[in-house]
Amino acid sequence: MKGLKKKIVILGAGFGGVSAAIHLSQSLKGRSEIFLVDINNYHLFKPMLHEVATGSVEPGHILQPIRHIMKGRQFTFVRGMAQRIDTGRRSVHLCEDCLVCHQQHECPIEHFNLSREDMRWRKQITLDYDYLILALGGSPNYLGIEGAQEYALPFNRLEDAEKIRKRILYAFDIANRVRRVEKRKQILTFVIVGAGPTGLELLNDLHDWIYGALPSEFPQISQGELSLYLIEAGKDILPASPAQIRQTAKRLIKGKRIILLTGTPVIRVGKDFLETSRGLIRTFTGIWTAGIKGNDLLGGTAGLELDTFGRVVVDSCLTAQGLDHVFAIGDCSAYTPPGASHPLPSTGQVAVQEAHYLVKRLSALHTGKTVEPFRYREFGSALSAGRHQGLVNLMGLIRLSGLLGWVAWKFTYLKHLIGIRLSTRSILEWFFDITYDREATRHKF
Repeated sequence: MKGLKKKIVILGAGFGGVSAAIHLSQSLKGRSEIFLVDINNYHLFKPMLHEVATGSVEPGHILQPIRHIMKGRQFTFVRGMAQRIDTGRRSVHLCEDCLVCHQQHECPIEHFNLSREDMRWRKQITLDYDYLILALGGSPNYLGIEGAQEYALPFNRLEDAEKIRKRILYAFDIANRVRRVEKRKQILTFVIVGAGPTGLELLNDLHDWIYGALPSEFPQISQGELSLYLIEAGKDILPASPAQIRQTAKRLIKGKRIILLTGTPVIRVGKDFLETSRGLIRTFTGIWTAGIKGNDLLGGTAGLELDTFGRVVVDSCLTAQGLDHVFAIGDCSAYTPPGASHPLPSTGQVAVQEAHYLVKRLSALHTGKTVEPFRYREFGSALSAGRHQGLVNLMGLIRLSGLLGWVAWKFTYLKHLIGIRLSTRSILEWFFDITYDREATRHKF
């Protein structure tokens, strides 16, 4: 790569992809062509997705248009859906037709049992590359459980959060007009499957919303008719967190009207029920936060070694096994540090550190230098625990909870928001969330 202008293609505009594009454009300024590819023309700030689902933050306030991120930076954004990666010819085939298909409630290809090979695409783009960075993120992992993909609500994209919010409002509206108490209780039973950070944050915000703001708008519904479950197959919540954080989180849950079931795998999901190892839960709203798997595109790419969750297995330089020109970072990557028994977790913190390392590595390749293997540094974690409640663990040295933890959680994420315009709007959102009830915040602008 030394002395030659190379083409770098980055698939995915999440934390890893955007960080890589920004810093590569600075590090290799004028010395490489950098292309960032995504189906969406915005970067989604996922740590605040649960606030969209419960009405604390408007959807547009956690989006940053790629055109704003590009200002003053030398990389090209290509909007399209990657259909195929040819690692032999070093090319990525994109389809712009999916810009329309992607917005539909169901994909016509899946509906009519077609494969992508059966279709003639009208607008195809082929991007050749010298180096490819896979930052495609992940998709919900339904773990092969019958009915989960068909009936459970996923929680991974902006559209998912908006759908959950509408479903819960619709449930209250319908239940408010239903005569039979038992039927109302079933409609007003909400279940979250998966007690990782995503599930916990959504759970706590959802509790405050359905037991706080919503009942005042639906006077025919009593709080005794509401049920909120958190189901976890493992023996404890937040399995990757320190024991003290887990204990504090459980203490906060016990102080709320939440039914916590740990050590309880889901066996089957239907339209109006979830079957668990402990029995049947009658509900029309099951929300799936039980982990993610690698992007489906990776499974059809020759030469990529994948783990059991469909993620690309990479070495200590984040290089795909056997492909020295392909790198993988973030949720679609599986890197197991020396001495560890599991790959690094699927968090934004991991993706950003991996992106920064790749910038150093590709810069070194350009100059013919070498860099040390990737080393992940755990700086801690921040977790929302509901209205004005938060849990923060900073490098295992500083632990904050309650209101102080909530403020620390807010500002931990605030500093990662890309762009002052977005940050200012988020501060206004949070100010209204402190001073007004949650329903008021839905109409403040």
